[in-house]
Amino acid sequence: MAEFADQRVFVSYAHDNSAHKDAVLRLCELIRAENIDVRLDQRESSERRDWYAWMTDNILQSEFVIVVASPRYRSVGDGTGPPHQNRGVQAEACLLRDLLHANRTTWTRKLLPVVLPGHTIDEIPLFLQPYCADHYLIDTLSRAGLASLLEAITSTQDVPLPVTGATSPIAAEVEGAQAPAGPELHQSATAKRRSTVIQVGGNLTITEPNRGSRA
Repeated sequence: MAEFADQRVFVSYAHDNSAHKDAVLRLCELIRAENIDVRLDQRESSERRDWYAWMTDNILQSEFVIVVASPRYRSVGDGTGPPHQNRGVQAEACLLRDLLHANRTTWTRKLLPVVLPGHTIDEIPLFLQPYCADHYLIDTLSRAGLASLLEAITSTQDVPLPVTGATSPIAAEVEGAQAPAGPELHQSATAKRRSTVIQVGGNLTITEPNRGSRA
């Protein structure tokens, strides 16, 4: 058995026709070539199994779920298709809608709508927000064509958060010298607020508290 990185992706699609099934299989082969564990019904053995349990386990255990847009998936996802057709993808779409409703933040990130060559954004089911959330247009079934999708799956870059209590990178100069950092900067600024030198004619100098503004 092939060894994969710790990244599992489940692929949900409708069996519109044999050409669509072949295109989905090719998509999975390209993703699998990137050392990603892709779960697809076509790649499973022919032994008898509970497909609902298989589907549920793989959706819940996967880091991402690819939803492949097609006319049948749109009708099933929107609940407008015949109830006796595509029962498998009906179950998948029903579970995905429920998970998204239960935790929209998590599952908006995990659900990746994909549009294969020859298909359109209008074939993405409405619960996946085809026009106001991200989707992935595949212009060619090649590694280059999958670039944005692969980036979404494999990207692990984190933006570092600022350290609490860190000093501003903007340096101030007081009377030609660089301002001290941290607590010394606070004390210096406080001292500067507390005393203001006022010249009142001749050589008379008066020092009084500085009256600042209150926000």
